[in-house]
Amino acid sequence: GIRKKILPLRFGKGTIFLDSIQVAGPVSAPELWKFELAGTGKNMNLSASQYHDQIKNMSCRFNVTNHFVNLNELQGIIYDISWLSPMISRKDLDSFALPVTMEKGSLGSGYRGTFFRTCLKFAKGPELVMDMQGKK
Repeated sequence: GIRKKILPLRFGKGTIFLDSIQVAGPVSAPELWKFELAGTGKNMNLSASQYHDQIKNMSCRFNVTNHFVNLNELQGIIYDISWLSPMISRKDLDSFALPVTMEKGSLGSGYRGTFFRTCLKFAKGPELVMDMQGKK
């Protein structure tokens, strides 16, 4: 379900403002409910570890259903990217100069696969514009 889509970032704190909630399905069977949530997240600190924040001051607009997650206007400061280790080699992870500021980001996962777009601004160095599309 939805938990798999937001992992490995399992720990966090911040404020979420819900603009809309839609739930449909039989009252006696919540596992069959179809839902959609939309809103804004502000001042969120997220991590794959409960011991330190890896992304700080994150904010975004979000739309979440049973089948997809969309985050837009994504911004924050990335201090640690070890949570990407299942996808990126340790050597490549260690080559990143952190912290890095993420701006104008969008992240989605759903029927058409996964995508991530953002502008990363390094404290010392260039800006990096990313536009990644995963396969379904």
